[in-house]
Amino acid sequence: MLDLDIKETLKELVNNILENKISRKIAAKLVRERIDESDIFRLQNEDLLVNAYWTINGLDYKYGNTTNSELTYLKLCLDGEREYSREDKAEFVLNNEEPICRLIPSLKGQELDVEEFDKYSPEKMECFNGYAFGDKITCCKLLALLMANVGIETVVKFASKGIWAKALELDDGKSEK
Repeated sequence: MLDLDIKETLKELVNNILENKISRKIAAKLVRERIDESDIFRLQNEDLLVNAYWTINGLDYKYGNTTNSELTYLKLCLDGEREYSREDKAEFVLNNEEPICRLIPSLKGQELDVEEFDKYSPEKMECFNGYAFGDKITCCKLLALLMANVGIETVVKFASKGIWAKALELDDGKSEK
């Protein structure tokens, strides 16, 4: 399959999901039927197409939690309105009003069930592109999981005045990105 055909197929599926013309489960099935994985492996340097393929492919995963913000970002990139980058995607999704996680932290914390744990925790520990677990979005989902589990009170206690002072001392403005 040609790169242009792959892009058009991905574009169509993302648009149909966002317009509620097809379900996420159907889109995942269709992407696997229409695009051969070997064509995706061939596209090693096409981050947008590779990311869009695997995002759609995983939409029927039991514990998947891809947000509409992530799909909207892919749509904008596939339409040529934005230049794709992992960092830009993270900023777009994290600055959107849609929550990246359905867990609501409480002051004291709460027990989690296995499904919540599996949904928001990474499959394995790794460092990729400078982020633990692969990207900033996944890290934030993990942080939300931990905050819901141990509670905001514990998180605040962990981040004592000394830790804040040291962080501010070390900060050279990069944390504002």
